[in-house]
Amino acid sequence: MTFHEFGVMKRAPALEEMYEKYDLSLCEEMAAIEDDQVDDLWEQFGSIPCFWHSLKQPAQGLACTGITLIPPASVQKLLDGLPWQETMYPLWRVFHSAWEKGCYVIHFGI
Repeated sequence: MTFHEFGVMKRAPALEEMYEKYDLSLCEEMAAIEDDQVDDLWEQFGSIPCFWHSLKQPAQGLACTGITLIPPASVQKLLDGLPWQETMYPLWRVFHSAWEKGCYVIHFGI
């Protein structure tokens, strides 16, 4: 099974930083979601403004095989559309925590 991991970032990314490596030390809390579950949400994820690997690379949607930086404004959009299922609770918890704190979420793709 393959997983996508989402985490609440401890601090906001700086403009000059590149995120190219899997690094859990960047996060306060994490959620691992199966690839199939992320596929089911692909349409919703695909419409959110975010950044791929750096704040210098704005994009729409998740970098499936890379690293995505999800800004606080987009976290609310994801929360609003996330289906309420027990299997999605860890992801909801990460998004909700980030929203409450005004933090970025980092996504590590498969």
